[in-house]
Amino acid sequence: VYKRQDILFEADCYQPFTLTGQTIADGTRVVLADVLLTPISPTVPNSLSATSITSTTATIEWSVVTSGNSYDIRYKVSGSPTWINTTSTTTSLDFTGLTLGTTYEYQVQGTCGASVSGYSSTETFTTLAVSYCLSNGDNSFDTGVTRVQFADLDKIDTDNTNDDGYDDFTAEGGTSTTTVIQDSTYSLNVRIDTVSYSTFAYAWIDFNGDGDFDEANEIFNLGSASSGGNALTSNSPIDVEIPIDAVVGPTRMRIAARYNLVPGSCQIGYDGEVEDYTITIEAVLGVENEVEQLDRINVYPNPCLLYTSDAADE
Repeated sequence: VYKRQDILFEADCYQPFTLTGQTIADGTRVVLADVLLTPISPTVPNSLSATSITSTTATIEWSVVTSGNSYDIRYKVSGSPTWINTTSTTTSLDFTGLTLGTTYEYQVQGTCGASVSGYSSTETFTTLAVSYCLSNGDNSFDTGVTRVQFADLDKIDTDNTNDDGYDDFTAEGGTSTTTVIQDSTYSLNVRIDTVSYSTFAYAWIDFNGDGDFDEANEIFNLGSASSGGNALTSNSPIDVEIPIDAVVGPTRMRIAARYNLVPGSCQIGYDGEVEDYTITIEAVLGVENEVEQLDRINVYPNPCLLYTSDAADE
């Protein structure tokens, strides 16, 4: 029995093709001529937008393209000659690890197999500059921080009655700042002015650069002191571990002392004092970094003399 058949050829990213009027007998095998399908060109993505922008993250979105099944995305710091390339199978992409207060350019193109649409027009977004909450005590009494020691930072400030309960040392250099390295541990010592009453102290470090001190590993209980000026808090020295994933670059360290109660990172107007510092986080050295620093090794004496013995030949 012979039957006339229409045969449909389909493949992802190609136009379908129907081969009509083929006569094929039941139970027979027919070898057909090659069928060349025409590639489909996806359309260029449009309606690009950036949402959920923080100091280090952002999400970009775009419209669905016709005949595309994935997307190529490239982005860069505005003005940089170098693009960073990535892909997505949906119409959005989350960026992480961005630099705060920085403008980025991005483009998207649709892809379908070997066919591409070409990149969209360039769009931009700017990450947020970190803004920290206000916090301060008052200068009614002498309650406050008198000395902070952390890595190479060593700040002495014993006059706590002339600063409205807040000292901003974030722009100071020298021993008012320090550099620390990811995955390393440093001692933090804090002294406070207590006279003859209990004063509690806390420290906070914004390791992830998001402008707050809310993460558990950013909060440090320094304990208390209850007698004398310039008294070391009960938990000092405290070990501060710099997380391996801490954001590289400058960040905020906040120290607070409060009479009779535990201070919060964003409290204002209490009997006590707040001090803000800038510390800089550097990336932990990898093997390549260590190899690069081998040229710093000096060998002494230089030149050296090589002595040999003929005893082995006797």
